[in-house]
Amino acid sequence: MQKLQKEKLEQRNKKSRTVIFLAGLILVFACIIRVVIANRLVEATDKLHRLEVEEEKLQADNEILSENLRTKDSLISLRSEAEKMGFAPVTQVTYIEKPLPLAAAGLP
Repeated sequence: MQKLQKEKLEQRNKKSRTVIFLAGLILVFACIIRVVIANRLVEATDKLHRLEVEEEKLQADNEILSENLRTKDSLISLRSEAEKMGFAPVTQVTYIEKPLPLAAAGLP
């Protein structure tokens, strides 16, 4: 009878050890999975931040380029309007070396 009880106790202990071992193994796997997920989350956050910085840079570049385009367009339209009014590009530059009498009258 004692032998039977002893065997049952040993079987129970063996089952308890197996359950504890499996619980520990599951706990270790859960910790490993948690670390992997946290690592991937950090990587994704870093990538998102880099993309946001790049997006801001590209938006600033687009604003500069569109401003340059508007400036060029306005200069082209200004030139065509001036040509319609009879103005022409300067072909020869003339320098005044001596002050004119009218300009010199105000000088002491």
